[in-house]
Amino acid sequence: MLGYYACRSSTPRSRRRCRAGRHTSTSEVQLAPIRSAIYVPAATLYGHFRGQDVTPQLAELDALANQTIDDLLWWTKALKSARASVTTLE
Repeated sequence: MLGYYACRSSTPRSRRRCRAGRHTSTSEVQLAPIRSAIYVPAATLYGHFRGQDVTPQLAELDALANQTIDDLLWWTKALKSARASVTTLE
């Protein structure tokens, strides 16, 4: 799944609403699994936000980024082809 869903709640009622909202948001969005993920280290993000050059740290993630992009492109082509071949029932 691409994305992130977080919810902070302090009461049981608000926790139930949070879970219900999470269910609604993922059921209404068409999701497709991908095999790879990119985890950017916190130190790299922090350095970026402080204006430091983090190019060497990001270069280490190139292989993972390429694999993730390849997965996304594969799903894009597969879903586009599948949706084009579906006929509507009227």
